[in-house]
Amino acid sequence: MHDEWVASVLGITLGVAFTVCFLTGLVDYLASTAHLVPPPGAPVNLYRVTEGVHVVTGIATIPLLLGKLWTVWPKLFAGPPSAMSLRRSSA
Repeated sequence: MHDEWVASVLGITLGVAFTVCFLTGLVDYLASTAHLVPPPGAPVNLYRVTEGVHVVTGIATIPLLLGKLWTVWPKLFAGPPSAMSLRRSSA
């Protein structure tokens, strides 16, 4: 499970979930303060959907982040490879 492929899939999924959560939160915020989009009460179903998606993706980021950290933990504190080890492996 500590594989680069798993880490990249979890990272992409985490990035998409965080972006969706941020954008739906931004839409709700702008609707309630700046009035750049229709107010939250106008299309009730639209507000219900954006708020639900915001909450679900926000909660989903927690296990995704923990899974990503668990996947990369063995290499997280490892330093970069030294120049000597790079020369030996390429020769």
